[in-house]
Amino acid sequence: MAELSILVDESGEQEGPSGFYLVTLVFHDQAMPIDRAVAGYHADLAAKGLPDVPFHVGSLKNGHDAFENLDLAERRRLMACFSGFVRRIDVRYRTLAYPRREVGTTERLAARLAHDLRALFVENQPLMQSHGQPSRAR
Repeated sequence: MAELSILVDESGEQEGPSGFYLVTLVFHDQAMPIDRAVAGYHADLAAKGLPDVPFHVGSLKNGHDAFENLDLAERRRLMACFSGFVRRIDVRYRTLAYPRREVGTTERLAARLAHDLRALFVENQPLMQSHGQPSRAR
């Protein structure tokens, strides 16, 4: 039976500078290999003389962390390489966005998130059922 991987990432903080709290789920059918695209991404970076570092949009955009010694042109080239990679892989994603001013308390955010995640999984039940039981992250 095929295996569906789901990566969950969040961005923003309830009290942070961002206007939104975001939760993105990326769905990848493990039967659809991405090895070639990953190798192509690494080759693209090497050909352009760009560093092969973990990709974090916020840090890239602001020139922080692994990107602090790169000028804006290099950071734009990194973004272009990553964008090309994402277009070549077969994944689905869904982002849940919560305007910070509407979130309220942590408990209210948790309740909204739980509600929206349940709805998302119900909406995608055929996709989930076609891939059998979920496995735990390794």
